Amino acid sequence: MKALASLVFVIAACPLFADPIITTSVSCQSYGAQTITAVSTCEQGGPLNQQGTSPSYAFASAEASVTLQTQATDWLTISMKNTVNPVDGAAWMEEHDTLPPNYISAPAFASASVYVHIDSYTLGPVRPGILQIQWTPNWLVSYGDVQATAGYSIQDPLLYNGALTGSCGGAFANCTGPGVHAPPIPFQLGTDFAFDSYATLNASSLDGIGSGLDGLLLQFRFYESDGVTPVLSLNPPTSAPEPASWALTAFATLGIVIGANGAIKKSLRAFENPHSHKQ
Repeated sequence: MKALASLVFVIAACPLFADPIITTSVSCQSYGAQTITAVSTCEQGGPLNQQGTSPSYAFASAEASVTLQTQATDWLTISMKNTVNPVDGAAWMEEHDTLPPNYISAPAFASASVYVHIDSYTLGPVRPGILQIQWTPNWLVSYGDVQATAGYSIQDPLLYNGALTGSCGGAFANCTGPGVHAPPIPFQLGTDFAFDSYATLNASSLDGIGSGLDGLLLQFRFYESDGVTPVLSLNPPTSAPEPASWALTAFATLGIVIGANGAIKKSLRAFENPHSHKQ
C-alpha cells in the first residue's frame, strides 16, 4: 500500500503547464439580416458579381498563433491578423429595382478581434536583465468606415511604471512604443511576467465597400545584463491541476494497481501452500 500511495502522490504532483490563451471572435451583418457571430470566420449575404456589386455582403476572419522559445536564442513570437470586407448593397438593389424609396445605401458591417495572453518566467535569481523587442504592423485599410487598433503590454517591475506598452491605430498604422531600433530595455529576470496583445478591426460599408486588414507580428527575447548572454523564458505550471482530469487519472491508476496487487497476493498464497486447492 505504501507503493500505491507513492504512485498516486506522483500522479497528483505532475504539473499542468499554463498554455498561451488565444481568443478570437468575429461578427457579420449584411443589409436586412440579423448579425451572426463566430469564433474565427463568418460570411453573410450575396457574393460580388463581375461589376463588384452585391445585394449586401459581409465577411470577417480572425487568426493568431504563438511560438514559444525552445532555446534561449529563439524569439518568442506572436502573430495576429484580422480581415473584414462588408459591401454595401445599394448599387445592386438599385440595378434590380429593389432599393426602397429614398434609400441611398444598404450597409453591411463586419468586425474581428484577437486577444493573446501569455504567462511566463525566466529561471535563476531575481536580477536585472534586458528585453529585446521587434514588432511589425500588418496593416491595409482601404475604403469605407474602418477602425483598426492593435497593441501589446508586458508586465514587469523594472519596466516603465510596471508595464511596457505599444499600440497602433488609424488608416496608416500610426504606432507608439519601443520599436525595432529601440535601446536596450531594462527587464527583471528570475521572476514571473505577463504578456498581453490585441488586434481589433471594425468596418461598415457606408461608403460603398469597407475592406481592411490589421494585425501585429510581435517578437521578444531576453538577455543577461551584459546584453550578450541569452536567457530562456518558460511558461509556468498552473497553480493547481484540474480536479476532474487528475481524479480520472488517479482512479484509473488506482484500479490498475489494486488489481495487480490482488493478483500478486493470490499468486503468493498459491506458492506458499501449493496443496491448499486440492480436494
